[in-house]
Amino acid sequence: MAFSVSESSQDGLRVLELRDDERGQTVKVLPEIGGTCVEYRVTHRGESYYLLEHPDGYATLKERASRYGTPILFPFPNRIRGGNWTYRGKVYSFPVNSGGNHIHGMVLNRPWEVATHRATEDSATCSLTFRSTDFDEIGEHYPFPFELMVTYTLADNALSMTFAATNVGLETMPMGVGFHPYFTAPISPKTDPKDCLITAPCSAYWELKELLPTGTIIPVEGKLDLRRGQPLEGLKFDDVFTGVNVDSDGKSRCIVHDKGIGLKTVVESDGVFREIVIYTPPGRRSICFEPYTCPTDAPNLSAKGMDVGLIELGAEVTFEGTMRVRAEAV
Repeated sequence: MAFSVSESSQDGLRVLELRDDERGQTVKVLPEIGGTCVEYRVTHRGESYYLLEHPDGYATLKERASRYGTPILFPFPNRIRGGNWTYRGKVYSFPVNSGGNHIHGMVLNRPWEVATHRATEDSATCSLTFRSTDFDEIGEHYPFPFELMVTYTLADNALSMTFAATNVGLETMPMGVGFHPYFTAPISPKTDPKDCLITAPCSAYWELKELLPTGTIIPVEGKLDLRRGQPLEGLKFDDVFTGVNVDSDGKSRCIVHDKGIGLKTVVESDGVFREIVIYTPPGRRSICFEPYTCPTDAPNLSAKGMDVGLIELGAEVTFEGTMRVRAEAV
């Protein structure tokens, strides 16, 4: 059988490995570090390439879980101004952990449980779960009990990451979610950045002040207009894009096109992700296409009456969204 799932240990961490030996693809997931997927490796024209930027070792993720992989940002993505936010007239506070703000939520650096993993003739998959009630400190800051599941599936020359959040409390739960994947760009270490095209289907962006939205949305132009693709060389981003165009199948697509080897990384996101943060980590050969259901500081913008896509999840209701990464030969 071409597909398989195995378990091992690396740097003292449990590793789940999904494989498609027929296509030469490998996925590695770390349940104990936020349930993140830290490796997606493909074979193209006889050579192996990492579509996700690969760390030298996993020890760095123990210190900073958001540095590699596909961190899950929940219950809100990115920053919350001063750590404080208001919902239905009540003020809540998150721990301040970045420049006077809270950043990236409460689940990316905590252990998840392995629910299932299996291989069939057509796929390899694993599902991980997280319960907020297992961590008292979450309830102290976010008194809306929830259960999460993330399922990674390797099939059809692609890796799918499906996220589900269920409100297990009695009150309506305000939420947003984002993924923070690091994509290798260029894909080949031999390709010059000028020969790598970056495409994103966004027509506007949120004006930021100190990395927090002012509430103003501005049409893209110049280097911020990636709809027709721009060379990676010289591009620097830490921006919240909106006006995301979805194709006829209801998905948006961001692309890393490595012209040097004739390979594309195509990042497909469900239409529920109405924002895309694009970030170029300084000094690294990677780019982040981060699909978000809402912008940075969403609950505070929502409290001001802005339509930011804040999800209000009723009791026993489940939200679901999928990001899919595939390799496309050119």
